[in-house]
Amino acid sequence: MLWEGVYGQQAAVELLKGSLASGNLTHGYLFAGPAGVGKMLVARIFAAYLLYPLEVEHREQERERVLREVHPDLLVLRQVGNVIRIDEVRELISEIEMKPLESARKVAIVDEADNLNREASNAFLKTLEEPPPGSFLIFITSRPDSLLPTVRSRLQQVRFRTLPEAEITRYLVRRGVSPAEARRLYAVSGGVFGKIVLNLEHPDRLERWMRAVGMARRIQDMNVAEALQAGGEIQGIVEQQVKALGKSQEKRFAEYARALDARSLKLYEKRSEESNKRELAREKRRFTVDILDGMASWFRDIMVLKLSDERPGEKGLALMNERGPELDQAVHQLYPEAVMECMRAIERTRKALAANTNARLALEDMMLRIKEVTSPDYNWPGV
Repeated sequence: MLWEGVYGQQAAVELLKGSLASGNLTHGYLFAGPAGVGKMLVARIFAAYLLYPLEVEHREQERERVLREVHPDLLVLRQVGNVIRIDEVRELISEIEMKPLESARKVAIVDEADNLNREASNAFLKTLEEPPPGSFLIFITSRPDSLLPTVRSRLQQVRFRTLPEAEITRYLVRRGVSPAEARRLYAVSGGVFGKIVLNLEHPDRLERWMRAVGMARRIQDMNVAEALQAGGEIQGIVEQQVKALGKSQEKRFAEYARALDARSLKLYEKRSEESNKRELAREKRRFTVDILDGMASWFRDIMVLKLSDERPGEKGLALMNERGPELDQAVHQLYPEAVMECMRAIERTRKALAANTNARLALEDMMLRIKEVTSPDYNWPGV
């Protein structure tokens, strides 16, 4: 069963399985819990069984397509810019109101629903009050209180819990990861289960992260031209990943197109083109944020060492033994004020990218600022 792929969320899974078995379903759900604990995975599995209930036999392939988000009766709305806008919501609602193409039902998932602006949230009210027959809406959020009360009150809440480190370590060890590597994965992923699984299954993601760490370590030894070039290098890494994702989209579309009739294909082509653009924009930002996370981890570990007696390699430090001597050297070279300003510069860049600022300019500005404040010649007031 698909549910076997969910780890650590037994209460949520049992609640949803019970609703499916009894037929006691509501048209609106709110999946609430910390980021990276499996809410989106559970939403896709739930959608698969809504579209193809267990009593409908020999539908494993169709359910698998739902899981991969290549089913015409599954609609997924994700944030691209700062917020989810009203025009995006209206487009989703218009598709919900159309008849299903393959299943007898339709399911729409709104990811990061806390990023709905007020107008977009209000646009959902009529659909929640008078849902089209056979339609289901699943809202996913890590901040349920940020949703409008009028929306929240119309949804059945399903809670997801944080997974403690010991439980995540047991999961990784059962998958063949050594205890030491499990602790490393936990640290470099910030304890976020979803990131841990991604880093485990996609070593290239962890490689990007480590390249970013190396870049953060080297920047104080760069000249201005090299710092600017490093900003462009980040952009180049991201563009390379986006290009690979574009090829993956083409392959996915070709696979899906073979399973559709002419009418379904025409509708899917229109939706796919727009959703692919959104996915590329969203993933481009995520790839960049991965790199920023790696750089931030370097400075975070330096600050931890400055403020405590922990040594490199001890539990709690993201870089552990891999960069121990270099961390130790940086601890003695950098003022605490410089380390804090580097972390602030990275966070400002993260916010600028979320606001759709020119990525290259934002990254170059960040690298120049970090270069400036890590220079031994930089004058800190009162230091």
